[in-house]
Amino acid sequence: MTLTVLDYVALFSYYDLRQYSIPANVELTRLVHTDPISNIGKLSWYDKAPSFSEIENIVTSYPKNIVLMGVIEIFTSKYKAPVSNVLYMNYWSGHRLRAVSDWDTTKHNFGSTTGDIIDTFALGSSTFQIKSTVGFIENTPMLGGPVYGVHKAIFESISGSTDVYDKGAQANGVILDTASEIPIESSDVLPQSHRLAFISLFGVTSGRVPVYTWAHSSYRAKLSVLAEGITVLPASRSRNANNLTTGPGFTGGYIAKRQGVGEIATYSLLNLRAYDKFRIRIRYAATSDCIVQIKIREAIVGSYNIKKTMNAQDPLTYKSFDYSLHTTVAIPDNFDASKIMELAVINGSGFTSADTLYLDRGEVLRIDSNEEVENTLEQSKKEVYALFTAAKNALKTGVTDYQIDQAANLVECISDDLYAKEKITLLHAVKLAKQLSQVRNLLADPNFNNLNAENSWTASPGVAIIEEDFAYKGRAVQLPSTRDEKFPTYLYQKIDESKLNPYTRYQVRGFVKSSQDLELYLIRYGATDNIMNVPNDIKILDNSSPVNPCEEGESRTAISCGTSNRCKQSIFVDSAAGLGTDQTNEDPHAFSFHIDTGTMDNDGNLGIWVVFKISTSDGYATLGNLELVEMEPLSGESLAQVKRQEQKWAQITTQKREKAAKLYAAAKQVINRLFSDSQGTKLRFDTKFSSILFANQLVYKIQDVYNHWLSAIPGLNYALFIELENRIQNAIALYNTRNAVKNGNFANELTDWLATPNTEVREIEGATVLILSNWNAQVAQSVQVLPNTGYSLRVTAKKEGIGNGYVTILDGVNPIDTLTFNACDSDANTDSSELTGYVTKTLEIFPDTDQILIEIGETEGTFYILF
Repeated sequence: MTLTVLDYVALFSYYDLRQYSIPANVELTRLVHTDPISNIGKLSWYDKAPSFSEIENIVTSYPKNIVLMGVIEIFTSKYKAPVSNVLYMNYWSGHRLRAVSDWDTTKHNFGSTTGDIIDTFALGSSTFQIKSTVGFIENTPMLGGPVYGVHKAIFESISGSTDVYDKGAQANGVILDTASEIPIESSDVLPQSHRLAFISLFGVTSGRVPVYTWAHSSYRAKLSVLAEGITVLPASRSRNANNLTTGPGFTGGYIAKRQGVGEIATYSLLNLRAYDKFRIRIRYAATSDCIVQIKIREAIVGSYNIKKTMNAQDPLTYKSFDYSLHTTVAIPDNFDASKIMELAVINGSGFTSADTLYLDRGEVLRIDSNEEVENTLEQSKKEVYALFTAAKNALKTGVTDYQIDQAANLVECISDDLYAKEKITLLHAVKLAKQLSQVRNLLADPNFNNLNAENSWTASPGVAIIEEDFAYKGRAVQLPSTRDEKFPTYLYQKIDESKLNPYTRYQVRGFVKSSQDLELYLIRYGATDNIMNVPNDIKILDNSSPVNPCEEGESRTAISCGTSNRCKQSIFVDSAAGLGTDQTNEDPHAFSFHIDTGTMDNDGNLGIWVVFKISTSDGYATLGNLELVEMEPLSGESLAQVKRQEQKWAQITTQKREKAAKLYAAAKQVINRLFSDSQGTKLRFDTKFSSILFANQLVYKIQDVYNHWLSAIPGLNYALFIELENRIQNAIALYNTRNAVKNGNFANELTDWLATPNTEVREIEGATVLILSNWNAQVAQSVQVLPNTGYSLRVTAKKEGIGNGYVTILDGVNPIDTLTFNACDSDANTDSSELTGYVTKTLEIFPDTDQILIEIGETEGTFYILF
């Protein structure tokens, strides 16, 4: 009666119908020890026995995660009485056990295992009754008392077979039947209540005493996931014996205990096949929140978010334990059915060594294929119909393009054989949803068909288009990192003013597979800056039957048809979880941000810029399903706010344009003086290169030429700047054309010049400057000229320090003339340059040969030459 009560306590939690609406295949994991097998009464073994604690230590020496014994090898010793040649006994003196297990090959030895007589019995896990004959020889004066031993044992199996150990004896004896302690059922009631699990053995002063240990008949020799009902995986069936500890008394056996991050339990399960699906949960107690993962052959196939159920200092009680939510686990496609699978529960991040997780059991429910097909149909209906408004001809505002794609994936998984009509109807509906999504999307080329083309996205080099990624049904785009923040990776598009409505809210949405330092700018009256760091943690969730029309029948042998099987790699997002304003929702991969418009100005065409940017060396992003949709007309505070923004923006813009207009007029006036005609086809004779550089500096004083957030986008004053910059470039081209000296402005550094090693060209104040800083530094160039023709040599230079800088013209080896520069140069006898500290000197020459040599050098100090 006591044992029955204790068993009911262990089974009590299974009577909770809220947790167990279907039957659970429960097994009792406690073990029962029957009395030691030896003589009692007169000459009892009690008188010669070790202490109770010693016996207990031996009897309970089996592993905590015991598996039923399978094979026993019994060793026999012989005793013959010295006084009489008649009395003798061949008795059980030791044995070796091997388990019924595919993974535990440990051998357990008891007593003496060195005898010559060995009997092997393959008992398996079916022995339910043992009849043992105990012999004892009383007159053993040399041993100080009687000798005890089992010389015969009959092992009864539920199959009706019998194994007999019988070595013979001529001695007193008694037969002990285990049925007197563990009653057997009637012969027509099977199975019997208990099975032999383990045999231990201890020694007395003279002899050996076996002890039989029994497991309940519900205890299975090998774990397998049953076809029906809930398969219970007690913690004591785990292969991790080191994690097992004594339970609180109401769990019926050992429980697993883990402190800190690491593996807590591993099960070897049979009856697993590729494509099988299960729902799994655990019964646990935890002193802190954590994550528990399910692994199959090192592949993570599911996880739980575990909530704290108790304080660290509290004792374990019935209320300390709770159930995790069910998670669906699918056996991988490449699973080898000939191998035993390991199901491991792993503690995830969030735990420290001071935190503890207790595992009572795991529970596995096989998902029936027909049930799953029906569930797929119902789930598909729910998700598709949730896309539309009540009128069924318009999308709900909050439905995203990504949700439509995921709904389409789900519909594709509906069985063609069982629900062909329903599948066609739902396909038509989801295709309509996709068409409506494309119509309302104001972004051009959302599928990235042709980057950097007209009416598409503009992308920086390195941006790549990807297809058949499991996270997307269509194409997606990858943004790599950048080496220099001045040259970021980008993807942008402008929505013209003509596509927008006044005083309206628009929303940009999309789905990011993963990203680091991804910036999103929505630009109109200034910009909103949103940074997205999205973890690469998407898990593939099988929500439907993994049936591929390209696979052959029931063999499931994969034959590629060149397409992705969306039934096996769905990451479906619940369409009921709509996106709000300016958030990334509970799912960090889905994002949504808004931007508001004010008055419309089609001539100004302010529009909306959508910009994605990576500015860091370790940034990256994969994103898709991008859309910009109209949400609603503005009202109330939102309307008032956009009016304030627009007014402030207009004031700032007017100020910037007025300032730019003044700078534009000043620069234009200087540029006009460079040319001899209004068409800009010819430079004035006295136009110096330094004058062109000075004009260029004025042009670069114009601000807001490029977009503040991305320089690849034209800014407010871009048109003014480009107009003047084009004229500057024209002036430089005309100047270089008329200049007989090649690369005279050192724009290509020392190309076309002969130079000593100790010379350099450096950019200073926007101009390339030749620098000589040693008396033996020199550059030279041979110049082709027309004989007896006048030429003007014009040099702009600056001398610092003592000594002179010089530019000499030679006719062969004979100097013609020299321009000399020193630190004392002033406006006297020279033309002042617009560049600070530089002076321009001119020399008229009339060479009488077709070639002259120009040499540049200095005596001391530093010499700067513009030419």
